[in-house]
Amino acid sequence: MLLLAMFSAPAIAHKVQVSGDVAGTWHVNPRDNPRAGESTKVWIALTRKGGEVLPLEQASCKLAVYSQPYTKGDQPILQPELKAIVAEKYQGIPGADVVFPAPGLYEMELSCTPNQTGEFEAFEMQSEITVASGAGQAPGASPAVSSAVEKDMATMSDEDMAMMNHQGQAQTNWGGIGVGVAIAAVIGFGVWKVLENRSMKK
Repeated sequence: MLLLAMFSAPAIAHKVQVSGDVAGTWHVNPRDNPRAGESTKVWIALTRKGGEVLPLEQASCKLAVYSQPYTKGDQPILQPELKAIVAEKYQGIPGADVVFPAPGLYEMELSCTPNQTGEFEAFEMQSEITVASGAGQAPGASPAVSSAVEKDMATMSDEDMAMMNHQGQAQTNWGGIGVGVAIAAVIGFGVWKVLENRSMKK
């Protein structure tokens, strides 16, 4: 029964990082399973050696979100506003509401400097997060699918493009023939009714 409970329960592992004398534990709600287009609560429990909480009021912190893959120096796609929040046993820790624009892999980066010199050393902490598809995301194909289609179109030869155009014209011609047949049938029926009425009068 214990083994069954272990395998049936969702695996939620919070990433812990240590920089100097500050440790940070990343939390993502709901249940570390963010969805694109939906609001996600991100908060970082910052503590010093001994377990003392490092509140946001003692630090100047920024949160940046990058789309993977990325290289150092790239501009973040999101810079959510950090606010001091209360979560679990932690008071005044940094947290933000994040809306990831699309499914995929992202990296979040927290950078902090002390408001008072000497309180602690400036630090950066990173955490990767995988975002699933969500009901709130913008409609349309994903960027990866669109790029693949554009790539295929770009690599097509002139003969392939000519063949596609020919097929499109053929479909258009058949559509025109079908409309013409329908019109001829209506006219024929009308003529037949006129002739029938004349024969009845005689």
